[in-house]
Amino acid sequence: MKCLCPACGGDDPLYSELHRRQCEARHVLKMRKEQRQAYYQGVLKGRRGEAAARLLIEDIEAEAEKQEIPF
Repeated sequence: MKCLCPACGGDDPLYSELHRRQCEARHVLKMRKEQRQAYYQGVLKGRRGEAAARLLIEDIEAEAEKQEIPF
């Protein structure tokens, strides 16, 4: 299955849940702090819930560390 997210453009043939999470983390990491906070709240209060919001934050922190971006 190919990743169909806008960042990948369908070119990544190795789509997986891990890839989706990493791609989402990279996407959110590019947002301004206020936008990230709003995104977290959407995840938290939407269908995904608290556990998904925590996991997203962990993924973003890991991606920021990989890219050496202050978070």
